[in-house]
Amino acid sequence: MKLHTTTSWDEMLLRVMQSWADSAWGMPREFGQACNASLSCERSSLVRHAEECDQTVEVWPHWMRCNLNWLLHDLKSAVQDQASIRVHHRGVVLDYFYGSGSTYSEHRTAAVREAMEIMDLNTKIFYIWIENELRDLGGWPRKVYLRMEVQRGRRPR
Repeated sequence: MKLHTTTSWDEMLLRVMQSWADSAWGMPREFGQACNASLSCERSSLVRHAEECDQTVEVWPHWMRCNLNWLLHDLKSAVQDQASIRVHHRGVVLDYFYGSGSTYSEHRTAAVREAMEIMDLNTKIFYIWIENELRDLGGWPRKVYLRMEVQRGRRPR
C-alpha cells in the first residue's frame, strides 16, 4: 500500500481500509506468531477502540487486529511525513525537528521549538481524528472477516 503525502487523511484512511480487506486472503492461519511485540495489537488503544465500536463482527480474530494495527501505524507515519515536509523558515519542518529531542531546551532556536510544536500538534490532531473515524468503520470489519472465512473454506457466521 502506498500512501502519498499529498493525499487527504480521509483518502489515506480509505486506502488503509481497502488494503485491510484486500490483504485478508493472505493472512496466515497463525498470524499471531508473526506479531511484532513493539507494535503489539493487543496493546493498541486504536485497534481496541475500533473493535469495541464495531457492531458487525462479534469478536475480531487476532489476525484482524494485528493487520489493522500495522496499517494504522503506516497511516500515522504517512500523516507525520506530511507534516514534516511542510515549508518552515528556511527549509521544511523536518530540518528543524530532526535531532531536537537531543538538544537542551535552552539551546533550541525559535524555529526548532515551532517545529516541535507543529509535529506535536499534528500527532494530537491525528489521534483525535482517527479515534473519531474508528467509531464507525461501516461494513469494513465484516468485509475483512468474511473474505478470510471464505478463503479458508468456512461458512461465514
